[in-house]
Amino acid sequence: MIGEITFKANFLSGVGKGAFFVNIDWVKEGIRKKFGFLPFPGTLNLKVKKEDFEKLQKIIPKGYVLIPPASSFCVARFLKGKVGEVEGVFVFPEERVWLHRNVLEFIAPYKVKERMELKEGDQVECAVFFKFTPDAVIFDLDGALVDPSEAYEEILKIISQKFKLLPPSKEEIKNLIKGRKDPWSFIFSTLDKEKLEEAKNLDKMLLPQIYPKKTKLLPYAVELIKELKKKGIKLAICTNQLELSNEIHELLEEKGIKDFFDLIIVRKLGEYFDKKEAIKICCEKFGVDILFSVYVTDDKKEAELCKEIGIQCIIVENLEEIAQILWN
Repeated sequence: MIGEITFKANFLSGVGKGAFFVNIDWVKEGIRKKFGFLPFPGTLNLKVKKEDFEKLQKIIPKGYVLIPPASSFCVARFLKGKVGEVEGVFVFPEERVWLHRNVLEFIAPYKVKERMELKEGDQVECAVFFKFTPDAVIFDLDGALVDPSEAYEEILKIISQKFKLLPPSKEEIKNLIKGRKDPWSFIFSTLDKEKLEEAKNLDKMLLPQIYPKKTKLLPYAVELIKELKKKGIKLAICTNQLELSNEIHELLEEKGIKDFFDLIIVRKLGEYFDKKEAIKICCEKFGVDILFSVYVTDDKKEAELCKEIGIQCIIVENLEEIAQILWN
């Protein structure tokens, strides 16, 4: 899988050593062969925060190694990346020749400073890409592993009939699930306070009964989970889906996939649930670095959440495609 680290950096003027390095014939040829471009004879120097530099150090071993023809030169590693919208590579020399801590050097086909009109100290958005096999894959539930639309359709139909309301359409239920909308304001907004409370109590009674029976696994879910487990990858479910009794665990048991998961974290009634902290707990319990873990969700808004805590994120389109993303 291709992982990504994003960070902000400040432009620094260099001392010309980058130009000397990039001008060497075997360096130019190595970059051309591996990355498909002839580098501009110079590097863009970027000052990064200490915590971002420490994170980047973890992925340096995953970079492409350029071995020099003579011992008088140092070994360097390269990782694809971007500065703003400019694509190129970041170069990471051996520790012994690294002049300044927390300073990165970026190589591109042209002079980035002029292309971006950078002045000393200007801040830029950066991204570095790296290939890795995940140590852990953490799934959201509804929309990521299972399709609960039939369960919610039946529950909402019963509640609607009880209060003589028009039941929501399949499309409305789909939008309700996809948009993480509150059904009480979205569908039952006409109910007064007393009837609304009655409707919520009915929902609490119906959900544990209907959810495990009517919820379906998404296509390719079993195959994907088995494949991940076979490769020795830690698996978890981490969802803010409310579990009123034990219906989520019953669902997973019913579908024959519960035992594949090393950890299941769900939201319980009356308990505070923080998705970011819950994902961190998964990685801590597994003893894996969050940077080399993956969160699978159908909610595009959660991509930003993943970026904040440093976990890689895959937005579900279909689970068969996810397998291809993980192994490419």
